[in-house]
Amino acid sequence: GDVLYEKNISDRIYPASVSYLMNALVVCENVSLDDVVTVKRDVVSRLSGTGAIVANLTDGEQISVRNLLACMLISSHNDAALVLACYVSDSPEQFIELMNNKAKSLGMTDTNYATTVGLFNEGQYTSVRDLYKLSTAAFANADIAEILSNSRYTVEATNKSSKRILTNTNRLIDRTTSHYYKYAVMGKTGTSDVSGRCVVSIADYEGAKYMCIIAGSPSDGKRDDFIDSANLYRWAFTGFEYKTVINQGEQVPISAEVDLSWEVDTITLTAGQSV
Repeated sequence: GDVLYEKNISDRIYPASVSYLMNALVVCENVSLDDVVTVKRDVVSRLSGTGAIVANLTDGEQISVRNLLACMLISSHNDAALVLACYVSDSPEQFIELMNNKAKSLGMTDTNYATTVGLFNEGQYTSVRDLYKLSTAAFANADIAEILSNSRYTVEATNKSSKRILTNTNRLIDRTTSHYYKYAVMGKTGTSDVSGRCVVSIADYEGAKYMCIIAGSPSDGKRDDFIDSANLYRWAFTGFEYKTVINQGEQVPISAEVDLSWEVDTITLTAGQSV
């Protein structure tokens, strides 16, 4: 829980598809990942003309909750998010209520959810501080963490589609990209014209896990979100280390003065616990 660096962590930001971490938490807490969902035309048709990134789910298609989560988390497919929301709840509006209730339970005081999909919505906002709370909870979920650790994921053929090969939008864990960072193990990205590029990632270095959150990075082709993440990790790994200052039971190299004693003027101290 130690914070090594922070900047503007309470400012309002728009999380784009990083918000899918909350969708995933709500899904995992309410239904089984082995459930099979039947896609409904009236659900996926709501995204028509929005420019949403989709997995091309079709009416009558049967697909597991786990694979829908993978489509949503790995490739940010908006139709998978909407299908999940309508499977868990009677309507997207009810699912949004579940998202906001979960945010409150996590102590996310700067956050409001207004949509179940990762498209920009002025009423859907958060802060880096709250993203830390959300990401901590989401990455602690074994199913979510397992899905997000894959640079590639295969959704096997369904009754309506051949198999889908998903490519993770988090290039930090993708060996085939120039932004691969060997210590990164998982993460979630999001981008829109308003939010800029956002990425929450986890790196594992010498047995310690580190989280880096970048928000509002330029939406150009340079990908400063990944470059800055790797640079911050390098800075953290080389600039800080944990050391045992004193072991439990070890004598502290100072003494304490004693006022109310005829026997001694000072006493030696020993550590009650390791520090």
